[in-house]
Amino acid sequence: MAMAFRSKAKFNFVNGKIQKPQEDDLTFPDWDRCNITVSCWLMNSVSLSIRPSISRFNTTLEMWKDLQDRFSKTDFSRISDIQEEIYLLKQGDLNISDYYTKIRTLWDEFDDLRPIPECQCAIKCQCKALKVIAEYYESDKIIRFLKGLNPAYA
Repeated sequence: MAMAFRSKAKFNFVNGKIQKPQEDDLTFPDWDRCNITVSCWLMNSVSLSIRPSISRFNTTLEMWKDLQDRFSKTDFSRISDIQEEIYLLKQGDLNISDYYTKIRTLWDEFDDLRPIPECQCAIKCQCKALKVIAEYYESDKIIRFLKGLNPAYA
């Protein structure tokens, strides 16, 4: 969604950088028109069951914050399912490209749910701990990929 809003130069409505002007402000009609347009895009992009819960908001910013609060929670059940799928995945009858694509899709979804944090040090990080963790993640991926290959490829 963020990418779609950026492509239309409207992301600042959902991130709060363009704030609602006073109704007597000369820019209010333009802001209101854009807010309604972006709100409609947002409403049309969510499932029918979600629409009523965000339609009560007056601004796109409020809608976006509600959706963000609702869907940005870590889904431990899904993380567990992905981990299990990764560990049980075998190449089987898949060609190597299809097998890689399947496991890569699982890794990408896992990375989205559990991203490696960025260092918050004020000065350039000296300990390199996050770099080492990222390298461990990558080596884990290689190990899982190789472990799932048919013996003929291993």
